[in-house]
Formats: sequence, structure tokens, C-alpha cells
Amino acid sequence: MMTADPLSWCVDWQHLKPWEKMLMWFPLIGTQRSIYLDLLRQLRTRGPEDRTAWAECPRDVAALADRVSEVLTEILGWPETSVFLPDDPADIVFWDRTGDLAGVEAIMAVEEELCVKMDDEFWENLSTMTYAEVLEKLNLKRAQLRHSEAGICSAE
Repeated sequence: MMTADPLSWCVDWQHLKPWEKMLMWFPLIGTQRSIYLDLLRQLRTRGPEDRTAWAECPRDVAALADRVSEVLTEILGWPETSVFLPDDPADIVFWDRTGDLAGVEAIMAVEEELCVKMDDEFWENLSTMTYAEVLEKLNLKRAQLRHSEAGICSAE
């Protein structure tokens, strides 16, 4: 069974035109809005059957995908029907389309949900990782903390 293509940016962030940079955060006309609408279009092509892509990942990573996706959907405002895939770029899945502090709030909520604390460099490098790679690293950190019994929270 073939799954959907990974999400992709409709803009080259490194080469935005000056007017795109200037209007970036303006609600109805800014670049952010067109990017968000394009990502929504891509997400609408996915259905529950695309979740089978997670079957190729370790079971604990697939379980994390459900938990983290739920947190990101709630805080970042992704549609509840959003299906994120292992090969999706992590910076898209964690993208804060509003430009406020929702991205920081989402990261903090993920860390709290998973009882881990990742260093800032990890989060700053989301653009170099897939969603599955982020989840694998979060899972590894959780395992290390459980092993050392030095976790930042006791709830699981």
C-alpha cells in the first residue's frame, strides 16, 4: 500500500522576496497564510489509512507519534484529522503558523508529556530531521532517563 508523500514547504525560506518578508505576518495577505493553506491542502490528501506508514517504525516510536501529534494538533492548531507521517519534515510538523509563542509552548508541552528535556540545539535543528527522527531521539532520551532513574517527572 502506498502512503502519501511527505509534507513540503511551498516556499524557499532562504530566498523569500522582500515583499514576502515584509508581509509575512499580516493575517489575510501574508506569506504565512498561503503557506498554511498549502499545508492544509497537502494534509487533506491523507486519511487514516496513511497511518500504516508508522508500522515500519519501532512500536514505541509509533506510539509516541500518536501522543506527540495530539499535543501538536491541540497547541499549534492543526486540524484534528491531520495525519503526520514518519518522513514529514519535523520543522513543518512543529511549525508555529501564528508567529507567537505557540511553537515554544508546543515544545514545552511535548517535553512535559514525555517527561524529557531536550537541549535547545536539538529543537533548533528540527529542519534537519524528519518527524520520525525527532520521535526516535525523544524516545532514546526517555529510555536513558528511565535507565538512570533521573527523569524530570514520574508520570507515564
